[in-house]
Amino acid sequence: MHKRLVSHALIAWGCSLLASCASVEQQLLQTAGNAIALQGGASEDDLEIAQHASAFYIKLSESMLSAAPAHLPLALSTTSTLTQYAYAFVSTPADQIESQNAKQAYALRKRAALLYARAKSHGLKALELQQPGLIAALAAGSAPPTPALNHQPHLTLKPELTGLAYWSAASWAGEISLSKDSPEVVADLPQVIALASLAYAAQPQYGDGALASLMGTLEMAKAGGNKKKALDYFDLALEISQRNDPAALVSKAENYALAMSKPELFESLLKEALACTPHKNDVATQVMRTRARWLLEHLEDYF
Repeated sequence: MHKRLVSHALIAWGCSLLASCASVEQQLLQTAGNAIALQGGASEDDLEIAQHASAFYIKLSESMLSAAPAHLPLALSTTSTLTQYAYAFVSTPADQIESQNAKQAYALRKRAALLYARAKSHGLKALELQQPGLIAALAAGSAPPTPALNHQPHLTLKPELTGLAYWSAASWAGEISLSKDSPEVVADLPQVIALASLAYAAQPQYGDGALASLMGTLEMAKAGGNKKKALDYFDLALEISQRNDPAALVSKAENYALAMSKPELFESLLKEALACTPHKNDVATQVMRTRARWLLEHLEDYF
């Protein structure tokens, strides 16, 4: 009996030790994840350094995220960094070289689509861990109770997931925009709209107007989209950003003025993007300024 008691005690102690070790490991992962997530949002005003640093950060954060998949700040940072990298350093250069090298531009867009898909995968996986059943509900066609969508009203998004939902929808939309030859990818657009709508219902002013701009872009992209409603979204983004963010101005120029064949509006928005004085001169701001300048230089190619 005494030996059995000792044996049980040792087993209990061993289990306690393992649980303690697991707890310490989780704490370490949480701390490391927080530190890495903060690095993802670090400011860098040199585009070349930012490009190389982003590539290193993406690999590091993906490795950490595989060990701590439920770490929300890390999932958000990884998804957003990948999405921005695909846009700034892969997709945008494709537009700039297309007239000189169409084959290389095509290759860059294919790569950008893969990067967007990679970002979307991280984002959706984290969203599902944070709010189980969300992805299935999106696939089933559920959406927030907005009159224009007329979908099931029961699905809502936890407010703390707004950022992750925004970047997941943005990367998903980016993948679709570069996959016109893949009908199975394009067919996911209603799910992207539903996810963005969930984020918008939770925090319509998220990202200083970035989410409102995305809603406008998606409204323009969908079949039978309401152009007036899209314009309202773009104008709301400008209002939220106080017309002091190149991204909101360039987004309205490219996704509304260009689509509506309004060259004067297109040009004026781009010039305003170059003239505005945003509070920060981060990579995103520089990329959008550069894009505005390039679009103005190639105005005759669009109208």
